[in-house]
Amino acid sequence: KNKDLKIHLFEDILEGSLRESLFQSLKSRGHQVVKTNPVWRGHKLPKTKDDIRFIREAIEQVIADKPDVLFNFRASALTPEMINEVRNAGIKTVVWLPDDPVLYKVCYSQVIDHYDLVLNCGGSSVLDFYEQEHGLKGINFPFWTGVNTFVKTLDYSLPKIDDFAFLGNTTGKIRSDRYNLLCRLPGSVAIYGKTDDDKYNLGRGYLKTNDEIAQALGNAKLGVNIPQFFYDYHGHEYNFSKLARLGAFQFPSR
Repeated sequence: KNKDLKIHLFEDILEGSLRESLFQSLKSRGHQVVKTNPVWRGHKLPKTKDDIRFIREAIEQVIADKPDVLFNFRASALTPEMINEVRNAGIKTVVWLPDDPVLYKVCYSQVIDHYDLVLNCGGSSVLDFYEQEHGLKGINFPFWTGVNTFVKTLDYSLPKIDDFAFLGNTTGKIRSDRYNLLCRLPGSVAIYGKTDDDKYNLGRGYLKTNDEIAQALGNAKLGVNIPQFFYDYHGHEYNFSKLARLGAFQFPSR
């Protein structure tokens, strides 16, 4: 409290606007904030000596800089040993879990007990699950964006090209039902994301930048949000016995 902190934002995820907006917000509050270069990818912890060595070099640089806090955006990037090494150096450790709790089995369950603070993307049922399984008092910290991250493009005087717009992927076993739902909507539909068999020609390509997203979604009358239901992971390697009963990602990342 009442102290300007030195904070390292370690790693990043595909939705880079989250780390950037947090970076800007913390800086505006007077904190000294450093964004580290990404050193890992994927959802599983590193195992090979080369991978671990590469990440450890980044961790040693963080420790040498002596920040007050390390905020890890990709839980799979740090092994328990690395987390403990950071804590032993007197640095508070924070982890944010964006794919919460889908990655519990393959990643989160192996590392969350080692952090000082865990920020959960999931809601009350997910928080209760972690408390039951780990005695962990997590904090609900869902996806966010800064007010300056996406430009305001709404203009009611401009004609709308589509009735509905969906931002997200409809590929693979978990997401394919989204396409079946969208194609049944009464009107013109635009999908901005990856598709498999686009038999109704709804796909408009994959958007990468914030400006592209703002402009494209502004061309539709309504935006469609589709929860990602956890029961769809039945038979998937990420599934675990209690996942289905935890509900859904009510607001998916994009």
